[in-house]
Amino acid sequence: MASAPGVRGELVSPARELVDVFTLALGSAGGAAASAQTVRTYRGACERFCAWLVVVVGPAAGPAQLTLGRIGQYEERLRAGGLSEATVRKERSAINSWVRFLAEHDLIDRQQARLALARRLPAAAGGERERPKCLDEAAYRRLVTAAEATVARDPLQGWRDVAIVRILGDAGLRCEELLDLERRDFLPTRKGARLRAIRIRHGKGNRARTVELTPAATRAVREWDQRRYELGPPPGELAYAARVEVGAAAARVVC
Repeated sequence: MASAPGVRGELVSPARELVDVFTLALGSAGGAAASAQTVRTYRGACERFCAWLVVVVGPAAGPAQLTLGRIGQYEERLRAGGLSEATVRKERSAINSWVRFLAEHDLIDRQQARLALARRLPAAAGGERERPKCLDEAAYRRLVTAAEATVARDPLQGWRDVAIVRILGDAGLRCEELLDLERRDFLPTRKGARLRAIRIRHGKGNRARTVELTPAATRAVREWDQRRYELGPPPGELAYAARVEVGAAAARVVC
């Protein structure tokens, strides 16, 4: 008689299951739902903490291990691994949000949660918030030039690339905000106005705002829009269509 096939798969700790509950709620909280990138960030931080708990405690690691002591040990482990204080602070912030959510929904003891959250987040260097890293002017110019260089050999893809780079760089959008744009968000010119604008319906914290575009960004979007209208993907050329659809969600900025 043949033996039963072995069971394959990943053992999921009780703590790890609570991460699923948290991130599912985070991404589906109605009008206050977090962006997909925020959900991925929080999930990643909490899953890394749970993986460490499993190594330290074992596969049965659960709510009882979400304590001030364990979180402090994990924080020191991150530092020992060479992570910057800004990264440690980011990881801790996600874990704190998770613990706070579990307490609010009675998934862990509230007193335990209060104690776990009693440890302050690591202070930023110099007491100031770390500034975001960005390209300098020369590097950004090289990026724009590289995108513009594709226009001569492929106007459709070239102007698409220029539009994406210009909207991200000139207007300062986040990648997730660009992905959520639709053609209707490219606002028509008001009478007497010289610049166009982009409407961001779901920015950070799910806040809406309107961002003015530079003349260069406006031209890039218009040129790409015109090429899409005139050319479209050549029929039967699946490789071309696939290439055009790289970053298909981003392409919705002019679709």
